[in-house]
Amino acid sequence: MKRLACALITLVGAGAMPALAQSQADFVSAFSGSWQLYEQRLGDGSNMCKLELSTEKKGEHLQLSTSHCAQPVASTVSWSIEDGQLVFYATDGSKVATLGGNQKRVTGETADQMPLIIERAGGDGMAATLQAAYNASGCYYLGYSQTCAPRTELGEPAPAPDGRVHIQLQANLAVHTEPRNDANVVGTAQKDTCVVVDSCTMASDGPWCRAKFGDTTGWLRKLTLRQNRWPVVAFANTCKQASN
Repeated sequence: MKRLACALITLVGAGAMPALAQSQADFVSAFSGSWQLYEQRLGDGSNMCKLELSTEKKGEHLQLSTSHCAQPVASTVSWSIEDGQLVFYATDGSKVATLGGNQKRVTGETADQMPLIIERAGGDGMAATLQAAYNASGCYYLGYSQTCAPRTELGEPAPAPDGRVHIQLQANLAVHTEPRNDANVVGTAQKDTCVVVDSCTMASDGPWCRAKFGDTTGWLRKLTLRQNRWPVVAFANTCKQASN
């Protein structure tokens, strides 16, 4: 289960209970305000989807307004904190989405299992760090190589002719429980591995893709830093092994 962390308090692990000092009022204060989604499919094309989480009551919950959002996010009208999780509701009271995380990025999925990454403006700061590294180097390197990746490799991968999304790791890459940099790491996917991805979505720091590794499902971040300095594309959008 994904849990929320209150402002200025370290994110609690998945399945852990929030600290007792974090009251309902603390959570509401930490997570109210403006949020946005960088995934274009959830915006209206030219504008990104934005949400405003109010501290004003709306029935049993708190008011929530959206702008430039596609469904199912557009149907959200209220929100609450339940058992340390952020929950969005539709007009009829049904749950639209359940999310966990911190006051800069929350992640989870909708009732029909669409993944969501919802962030404050600028996200958790990783996007700015990546941009600064790119400005210094003039290049996103393809994995551990000295080869600059083409711009087509910076976006989300598209399905292959077989209808599935295949990626090939260009570096050893941490597998996270959620598409957040501070989420728990459940393992490391090895360089050159061909991975079949079940879903990808865009965040402020680039695409994240979800895949199954044995009995574990986890998230891979596409854009990262090598030696905390060089901007790297961690996986390619196609896999040579996929055509074999």
